[in-house]
Amino acid sequence: MKFCSECGKELPDGAELCPSCGFTINTNQVNSGNPNFKRNLQIAAKVFMVLACVRTAMFVGYALLCAFAIPQVFDVWQIFTLLGIDNITEIIKLFKINYSFVFITSAIIEAILFLLILIMTIHYFKVTAKQQQVGIVFIIFSLFISPVAGILMLISRKYDSKLNF
Repeated sequence: MKFCSECGKELPDGAELCPSCGFTINTNQVNSGNPNFKRNLQIAAKVFMVLACVRTAMFVGYALLCAFAIPQVFDVWQIFTLLGIDNITEIIKLFKINYSFVFITSAIIEAILFLLILIMTIHYFKVTAKQQQVGIVFIIFSLFISPVAGILMLISRKYDSKLNF
């Protein structure tokens, strides 16, 4: 059973053109098996991009919680010691850095990263909705944000008949 790599419809044996979309068929462009494989890869990549957004938003919340709520409840140095992070507490004490400043700075950096990931996720949703492919630079950045999503995007790109990748 053969399928058109352009529209995913089943092809009759020996077809040179897809009867559904008119796409020119050659042996390199015919996929055997599940015609929805590429779409399933894209859906999985979307899920992992959304999870990266959620993860980063949680880090922002945690940093803000540590900056504003924890100092009133616990001594932050005791928390670091309980977590076994003695090195960072010594560095912070050495430079006399206010721990609230450290957590607020961390929250700001994470918030910027969150916005970047959110913009990339929205872009990926829009591009795949138009049945287009994202560029290789986008995929490389995605590998740093969510390695699983980036790998799924690379595999999905391989099944795109318009690109020789």
